[in-house]
Amino acid sequence: MPKHEDFALRAVRDWKTHMPTLDATDDEIMVFVRLSRVSALKDRIDERTLRPFESEGVRGAEDFRALALLRRSPQGLSNSELIEQLGGSKGGMSARLDRFSSHDICERTRSTIDRRSHTNTLTERGHDLAGRLVVAVVRDRGLLIEMLTTAEVKSLSHMLAKVIETVDPGG
Repeated sequence: MPKHEDFALRAVRDWKTHMPTLDATDDEIMVFVRLSRVSALKDRIDERTLRPFESEGVRGAEDFRALALLRRSPQGLSNSELIEQLGGSKGGMSARLDRFSSHDICERTRSTIDRRSHTNTLTERGHDLAGRLVVAVVRDRGLLIEMLTTAEVKSLSHMLAKVIETVDPGG
């Protein structure tokens, strides 16, 4: 059975044909296409991994990111701190945290200094759930890098950090 032509190589050939003046090298186009494919694969893996957790109040990757961040922050985080680190809107974050609270995943403690502010911490149930989520997501995302050597993983990590720092300094 013949091996399929690399999607990124096809994209380069197609762009050279249909947009020959595109200001990007072949390697740059292949990087862009491959990053897009890796992102789509990660999203598919996350969707499959997180689906069994829906009955526990987890509605997808954004919920996973919030729970993982709270799991790493035992002192708790305010809504503003969560938004700063995860992005999104105030209303969206409040709705997410209200839902977590209704599922006994998160406790919201009103600030004694500013009644509009809350500190959000995981309940015991939420702590357990977040731990199980992290284990499942790390295990399944491992499919994306399992064929790489330890040195290649380290190199890829450094290259991605450089890209992120260039686009989002301090991010």
